[in-house]
Amino acid sequence: MSRPKAYDPVEGYRYQLFYKHSEVRELDHLDYAKDQTELFYLLEEYHLCMTPGTLRYLQLPKQYWPKEGEPT
Repeated sequence: MSRPKAYDPVEGYRYQLFYKHSEVRELDHLDYAKDQTELFYLLEEYHLCMTPGTLRYLQLPKQYWPKEGEPT
């Protein structure tokens, strides 16, 4: 899979969330999540408020993940 055009890794996050409109081919950036708990919470919240489309997420490379012992 190629990287979405909205791909923009940020230091301290593990996941990037995207939204794909039903009529548009490209993915739009939505948010970042630091861990799986936050990821699932955000997916549920966005699912409730978004119009028909597809929510996707991408696990960022390990170099961007939060450092061990870093407060979340």
